[in-house]
Amino acid sequence: FKWISNGERRGQIFSIDRAYREVQTEFIMHCEDDWLFERGAGEFVRESKAILNEHPEIIQVSLRGDTGWHPLIEEKVPYWLGQTKPVPYMIATPYWRGVWGGIAFNPGLRRVADYKRLGTYGAHVSFGQTGLQHEEALSKMLLDAGYRIADLNRSICVHIGGGRSRAVEK
Repeated sequence: FKWISNGERRGQIFSIDRAYREVQTEFIMHCEDDWLFERGAGEFVRESKAILNEHPEIIQVSLRGDTGWHPLIEEKVPYWLGQTKPVPYMIATPYWRGVWGGIAFNPGLRRVADYKRLGTYGAHVSFGQTGLQHEEALSKMLLDAGYRIADLNRSICVHIGGGRSRAVEK
């Protein structure tokens, strides 16, 4: 592990771009500190890699399942290369609420190559404290480019920070 600190609040996009510049692996997963992972959830990395390896249009594999975060459609079951165990997953509804389904900063595995193809997230939106609008703009842009979010269709992690923000606490 390598700890990276901005020293001061610079915003989510700035922080993600800074961290991603340090990544030397083919895949990456990031999340904020307000996610609780279920016991025994570690198999998701292998399953997510199988989906990403087989489907270039999938930009990330979400870990929230059918918990109401986003409607899921189109059940798919690809087979792992060289194995017989199927990996069922769903697709997050494209253009849900007009913009969602192209990317989300929820926990989930992603290909570093997709990020590098964009240049950086900050190249497409401005840095700042209001991350949701940036996430929406990136999601719509990536949907328009043909990307989709897959979801393993089971709850692997739960968001426990709902409605709380360090900006509000200060």
